[in-house]
Amino acid sequence: MSASASLPNYLQPFRVFTRPFPEEAVADVVTRKDEAIPELLRVLAEFPARWVAGDVEEDAMLHEYAMQLLAEFR
Repeated sequence: MSASASLPNYLQPFRVFTRPFPEEAVADVVTRKDEAIPELLRVLAEFPARWVAGDVEEDAMLHEYAMQLLAEFR
């Protein structure tokens, strides 16, 4: 099963690199801070094993956004 299958809809815009910057999606996640934090932590916890297994898209960005958003929420 791909990681995006279990990913909440509000995090889908962050899966891969896109232009322009997804400002509206960031604002949406910020308003869902309490709901988003456990999901973002899960993304980071699962990323190393997914990387080793080769289950990460070449232009994956979700882990990067997860780190940035969690730092912002701190």
